Amino acid sequence: ANNYATADLFVDGVDALPGVPYGQGTSISVSAPTTPRSFAVRSAPDTTTIASSQLVVANQGTYALILTQRASGAGLLVLPDTVSSPPVNSIGLRVINAAPAAGVVDVYITGADSTTLTTPVATNIPFEGVMNYKYVGVGTVHVVLTTAGTKTILLDVNASQLTAGQVRSVLVIDAAGGEFPLDGLGIPDVG
Repeated sequence: ANNYATADLFVDGVDALPGVPYGQGTSISVSAPTTPRSFAVRSAPDTTTIASSQLVVANQGTYALILTQRASGAGLLVLPDTVSSPPVNSIGLRVINAAPAAGVVDVYITGADSTTLTTPVATNIPFEGVMNYKYVGVGTVHVVLTTAGTKTILLDVNASQLTAGQVRSVLVIDAAGGEFPLDGLGIPDVG
């Protein structure tokens, strides 16, 4: 969330990830008891919880926890990574709209010419909304976000560096100070 330069992630009251800067991520492993785990985010170095969630962690489960900036306060998205391996010679992509400035977006997956937009692969993805995984052949691939219902490009992410079998979530965020230009962070889901 762009109003917080750094944040700490607490798991069951213990500071598991201190000082994570805006626009960056990291990973941790937690055990999977049968009772819910408590996840809380605090704005570093403050001790006030700005967002929290309870989650029963599945054994060997993988989740993305994403701090978002709402009009009033912050939110914590908890998304299970339920991806399967892509078909042969393909990559997988999903989009997570965590940018309040973007509003509602349409998503296109294009080849070399990312300015020629035909049919979106997903429409009307709201703030804090998620596009299901899409699988495309390897090669020159761009993920293009537009204002919903238009062809006004908000973000063009080059995913051409991905190789067969890799899957990424494109996390769309505001600029560090909020608003534009948007940025897209690649979260590795598989490979």
